[in-house]
Amino acid sequence: MSLPGSFSVSQTGAATYSIPIALAPATAGLSPSLSLDYSSQGANGLLGVGWTLGGVPSIGRCARTLAQDGVLGGVNFDANDRFCLDGQRLIGVSGTYGADGAEYRTEVDSYSRIISHGTAGTGPAWFEVRTKSGQALEFGHTTDSQVLAQGKTTARSWGLNKLADSKGNYLTVSYVNDATVGQVYPSRIDYTGNAAVGLAPYNSVQFVYGTRPDPIRGYHAGSLAQTTVRLTNVKTYAGSALVADYQISYQQSPTSNVSEINSIKVCAADGACLPAKSFQWANGGGASFSAQVMSITNGENFRTPAAGGGTQGPGAATGNPGFQQIFADFNGDGKSDIMMFYSSHLFGFLSNGDGTYTIANSGTPNNWDFGTNPASNYMLISGDFNGDGKSDMVLIGGAYLYVFIGKGDGTFNGSAVACPNGWNFGSPPQATYTPIIGDFDGDGRTDFLLLSGQYLYEFMSRGDGTFTGNTINIGIWNFGARVSDGFTPISGDFNGDGKSDFIMMGSNYLYEFMSNGDGSFTYNGVPINGWAFGTPPAAGFMPIAGDFNGDGKTDWVMSQGAYLYEFQSKGDGQFNLIQISTGTWNFGSPTAAAFVPVGGDFNGDGKADFALIGGSGPYIYQFISKGDGTFNFNTLAMPNGWNFGSPPTTNFFMFSGDYNGDGRSDFAFMETTHIYTVFANGGPGDVITGITSGLGIQTSVTYSSLTNSAVYGRDSTATYPTLELQIPFYVVSRVDTANGVGGSYSSAYTYAGAKADLTGRGNAGLPPDDGEGSADGHRGHDEFPAGLSLYRHGGIDDADPGHADAGAVDQHLPVQQCGGNVDHQPVECALPGVAGAERVERDGSRRLGSADGDHGEPVRRLRQRDVGQRIDAGRLQQDDGQHLQQRPVALVPRASDPGICHQRRAIATRQREACGVGSSTPTENLCPALCRSGADRPVSAASIGDLGAWRHDDLDQNRIAAGCGCHRADAGGAGVGGEQHHANLVVRL
Repeated sequence: MSLPGSFSVSQTGAATYSIPIALAPATAGLSPSLSLDYSSQGANGLLGVGWTLGGVPSIGRCARTLAQDGVLGGVNFDANDRFCLDGQRLIGVSGTYGADGAEYRTEVDSYSRIISHGTAGTGPAWFEVRTKSGQALEFGHTTDSQVLAQGKTTARSWGLNKLADSKGNYLTVSYVNDATVGQVYPSRIDYTGNAAVGLAPYNSVQFVYGTRPDPIRGYHAGSLAQTTVRLTNVKTYAGSALVADYQISYQQSPTSNVSEINSIKVCAADGACLPAKSFQWANGGGASFSAQVMSITNGENFRTPAAGGGTQGPGAATGNPGFQQIFADFNGDGKSDIMMFYSSHLFGFLSNGDGTYTIANSGTPNNWDFGTNPASNYMLISGDFNGDGKSDMVLIGGAYLYVFIGKGDGTFNGSAVACPNGWNFGSPPQATYTPIIGDFDGDGRTDFLLLSGQYLYEFMSRGDGTFTGNTINIGIWNFGARVSDGFTPISGDFNGDGKSDFIMMGSNYLYEFMSNGDGSFTYNGVPINGWAFGTPPAAGFMPIAGDFNGDGKTDWVMSQGAYLYEFQSKGDGQFNLIQISTGTWNFGSPTAAAFVPVGGDFNGDGKADFALIGGSGPYIYQFISKGDGTFNFNTLAMPNGWNFGSPPTTNFFMFSGDYNGDGRSDFAFMETTHIYTVFANGGPGDVITGITSGLGIQTSVTYSSLTNSAVYGRDSTATYPTLELQIPFYVVSRVDTANGVGGSYSSAYTYAGAKADLTGRGNAGLPPDDGEGSADGHRGHDEFPAGLSLYRHGGIDDADPGHADAGAVDQHLPVQQCGGNVDHQPVECALPGVAGAERVERDGSRRLGSADGDHGEPVRRLRQRDVGQRIDAGRLQQDDGQHLQQRPVALVPRASDPGICHQRRAIATRQREACGVGSSTPTENLCPALCRSGADRPVSAASIGDLGAWRHDDLDQNRIAAGCGCHRADAGGAGVGGEQHHANLVVRL
């Protein structure tokens, strides 16, 4: 006996795992469908990193997008916010959006009517959802399910509080809701109630929580939202009798300190438990560094001014050429590159990911000559001006822009463009103007502006190498002719709306410029109470910006001496100010006199970290963010004992970036003849790499980044606003599952053509590619309609513990959505290699599956012309709308997801009976070892062998499952009072 669970790989390459929560019987099948669900691409939440509680839907606020609304916005708790039902955008069809009585549909129409009711601040008080099956759902219609934004009377989200069917059967959901600290979570679900006869619910699910050592804290439009607990138990009850207790155990990541589930087990009321299912995790990394040195053989002397190179600021060049340096991704492969530039020469160093570089030397476009010290006459701006994912450059000199559009190979196309509106910024522009770089309209293309006095000169990219110019008179503020003499600019997205903002920081005042997305800004002045940073702040303090709590908004710290002064953005232009002692570390004043910063994410937990390098020894002083405004401090030895001096920029050019494409922050130093690259050691982050069943069956998961060419193939067909992606994004590359007899089943996964929509649609998916693998010498190929394509093989799933020697195959097979009227459309189900199963060949012919499971043959699809004969397996999970998870347990008819054909198969060498797929009236004896039907059984003293066995069909009583499975044994009426139920179909797991 073992706790059931199903593994699959999602359309985006995530490793997913789902454990269903078995419940005591429900009236007319109206019970919650609960599960513990994992995704390797999931966030940290109530069940730690990656895990969620499935089956408790909610409606929340979501931001406007260019694609859906023609404008990019954030969640501000105002009338401009939109609403989403479990991630599905609600589209208004009548009434005023957010007003009482307004009606909505989900963007992908689920044929449900959604109506907003009442008013709570600037939005609805609650929502009503009417499904096409006649169910009625209420969201936020109780005090505990209406989640108010902390400190406001406006609801930020609405949890499901009631679900009822047309016969009066209902369930309710209760929550712990503490609006004073911005925390909410479900406490219990009560079901088996019936309003028609006044019957209160008597069966329930109850959730138990414990205090977590890694509280999650963030802000939304000025309101605090936090999670200080984690789920430890899910208890199911029949009346007052405990039926099952799902116990969840945790560990803390040694590098990021986030909560990780390390085991789940289920126990009966008498304390007897099934063996625990355990999970093995990868560490986030970042606690050590490795290094590689590469000789430069092109004969150039890349020396800094202090090391005998030319001057790099305004004025005549002296000595060797005054090189300007840029670090960016010039070929779009997800790895940072280096570009050295002077006169009419470009010296490109394209990272190979291992500390070596492919040198791409070229002349400037059109043989432009910018002199031996370009910085003496020109201002350099780098970014992605056409939105193709590859870095470009602009040099500003006098009245002209010299635009370098990257070709993707380290060379550029160039065009000289007159500055808009006849602007002339002199030579060099930086003598008078301060540049601010960002994406001010959120269209995915880099914009920039120059600030001087009380004017902003804004360059909004058109995407073709030209710019729209806007002159903005600030009016209320004047920063002087040379802004940097008195102020320090901080740029980022401070309100989380996807548009770049910036702040001019004075000694004790913040001058905020919040982008409106149309080229204009909203100004806001914020005093810094109790702190004074001098004029300008950067003269005595080192500013380091990043999202230190992972809430999607830019924060920053100012470093000086033995303290950090943190500005934690609340999302509304206000900041939480935190002073942090660095203990025995003292970085002097100013910090920049001896150290240089390296920012980024060293451990892959989604929160920004940083390090300081320099001083008198070969050390890296690392600051790992805890997410609560504090940091863990690590003193790490520099690889090979390297000591780059104090500060390192005296004798070296310093570049920070991600030079191996693993998503971790690296840095490199360049001097006359060498490049020294230092890598933060890491991997996919805090993700599950192993799953061990209670019977000891091991599944191992291997991940790779999309920057790995062996796993991912690029596609150059994308055009704006679609962006080709090759980024440090981790996907499953291999899965190995023990077969119980000393071998294993293996599946290798490859990906191609990942794209993202820059107007707000997000990841456009990973189109098909081929992969290959081997298991016992067999080869096979599956086609995934809109996601992955791979050569794959089965492995033992622990859900059928009685046949560990048989090789029951865990499959991840395609499923097709039914278009139009789903109840009358053909559906396709995959059932490969089952003995006696009829299969449709690609040429339309049909044949039976072979008796040996046919692992090496392509998957075929079995067609069913009546969706009423839809197949389920008791509890299958839809995977991103495209893939189906299969587990080797008995088949049970169910159709809770109209339009999706569900199927599960079990293959064992001792149980491969024909499953009668072609039969019009399947019966139990087709699969005698796999299923049986019968009346509901009492659960007052459920033994451990019965845990997880209850399955209830919510179909109409005359529906029969097609294919290999069980048909309904009896047609119970619509239950009232909990005494009559649809006939149970019991699956022994």
